[in-house]
Amino acid sequence: MMSDEGAPESLQSAPVSIPDSGEAIESFRGSFTSFDSEAEAQSLIGSIVAERYRIMKLLGEGGMGAVYLAEHVHMKKPFAVKVLHRELTVISEVVARFEREAVAAGLIDHPNVAKATDFGRLVDGSFFLVLEYVEGQSLSRALELQRPFPQERALVIARQIVDALAAAHSAGIVHRDLKPDNVMLIDRGTGIEHVKVLDFGIAKLDTGKGGPALTQLGTVFGTPQYMAPEQAAGQTVDRRADLYTVGMMLYEMLSGTLPFDGDEIGAILAKQITVVPDPLPAHIDPQLRALVARQLEKNADDRLQSAEDFLAELDSILGRLMQDPSSILHASVPPMSASFSLIPPSSVAAQTSAQTVLNHPVGRPMSLVDRVRGMPGVRVPFVVLGVGGLGLLFLGAFLASIIFIAARPSSGRSAAGNPEGDIDGGTATATAKVDPDVRALLASASTGDINAIKKLEQRPADDRSAQEWLALGQGYTANNRAKEGLEAYDRALKLDSKL
Repeated sequence: MMSDEGAPESLQSAPVSIPDSGEAIESFRGSFTSFDSEAEAQSLIGSIVAERYRIMKLLGEGGMGAVYLAEHVHMKKPFAVKVLHRELTVISEVVARFEREAVAAGLIDHPNVAKATDFGRLVDGSFFLVLEYVEGQSLSRALELQRPFPQERALVIARQIVDALAAAHSAGIVHRDLKPDNVMLIDRGTGIEHVKVLDFGIAKLDTGKGGPALTQLGTVFGTPQYMAPEQAAGQTVDRRADLYTVGMMLYEMLSGTLPFDGDEIGAILAKQITVVPDPLPAHIDPQLRALVARQLEKNADDRLQSAEDFLAELDSILGRLMQDPSSILHASVPPMSASFSLIPPSSVAAQTSAQTVLNHPVGRPMSLVDRVRGMPGVRVPFVVLGVGGLGLLFLGAFLASIIFIAARPSSGRSAAGNPEGDIDGGTATATAKVDPDVRALLASASTGDINAIKKLEQRPADDRSAQEWLALGQGYTANNRAKEGLEAYDRALKLDSKL
């Protein structure tokens, strides 16, 4: 779900002078003798905002405001509504941050960015922002459940974050406060975690390298543990600061620790500026270690200069690490007992599917057919092939809880899907011999990358391999193209029934 935790450590104000800390905001709010945080937050529940959003429940509250689950009264669709605390509307920088989030999230149209759909003021003068409702778990929560991540899982998550940044940067927007709390992981039933980047509240327009500074010199915005050196020093910040932060998150996912952490904010900022992080563990892929080290260079000119360059490096590593692009599914998702904070499935089919996973033999990857066989009274050909008629009636539950395309079992691959294991000649798939560039293309398409999907679509349908159809099925599903996804899975299974 979406929350307003992680307000920046410092907020400048124009008409009202406040110290540069989140605690100061709480102190400022407390100066209102009539202020009652809980009462204010609860007072909106049951009301209708802007004549169309019925406030259902409070999801969370932070120093900046409260976040609610709301339902559109006509569309019956859930949304997240962020409401700025009324007392803070007199602080120009706080209001500006809120407005920036609305503008930034509204300008970026990308599947890995939570969309902003509405913005306005309540009767009492408070500002509200309506956002896409994201149900899942934060990357920070995922790191609490599993440290470190398998390399493939870390790469797939990082790739989607960078893809979102590419869209933001193309729109002239730099996030400036990326961190695991602002990255949501969503289980859409595809076996691949779908990423949503949140909270563009301290984003600024970027005029490109050499343009005007995004912050006034000496002003520090962001979260110290993930802050680029130039940002920590209050210097000019551009899109390369976001890419540094992705490098920092990759470091944390791969090593299980942050290079710079502690209770003293000043010490963390000083280390960001002056201290070189320890190398990643030796078992990490050398090219990946080199990439992370480059992204954590103190001088922004020594890092990759664009999100597109970063994507190319990630795709190269993914393509080389994965013998079979679908093997990413086994390394990318933690065990069921430590998985996502999702709405519990209510349908019999979904419950049975979950039980099928729990009862599945350890050490053998689950195929699409395995998942469907666990459903009561459902024939495999009907669900997989029946994309029309009654088949579509079952499509929602099917996509939400059943689809899990898995790699073909390989005697040289561990239960976790380690792609570095030996491949037995009798079980290796044809894709083990595919050109690395093709593997990278398939890996990108399987995560929902639009450009990669388009490249695969350019090939004649009859010439596509089972792995190409598989990657298309995963990519279509990640982009909510349900019917096309099922058709692609169908074609993949026809070409290779062992998927």
